[in-house]
Amino acid sequence: MESLAGYNEKAQAVIEKETGMYKSHTSRTLKELEEIGAVKQTNPGDRSYKFLALTSKGKVLYKKAKEIKEVIKKE
Repeated sequence: MESLAGYNEKAQAVIEKETGMYKSHTSRTLKELEEIGAVKQTNPGDRSYKFLALTSKGKVLYKKAKEIKEVIKKE
């Protein structure tokens, strides 16, 4: 989610490169985020190159996760 924050959309391949996660792990994580409505594919008809974006729900979840991370850092 952090990789998508602040962008209208981003290619899955770019997310993999930025996070250093394996393709299979990235795919599984993004699929789970899609299932809960936090992420959506912005070009659903294109199977060759997948672009994704945070939904409004995803933005709220990301903001809350970031706040929790800050609290934990302070402890």
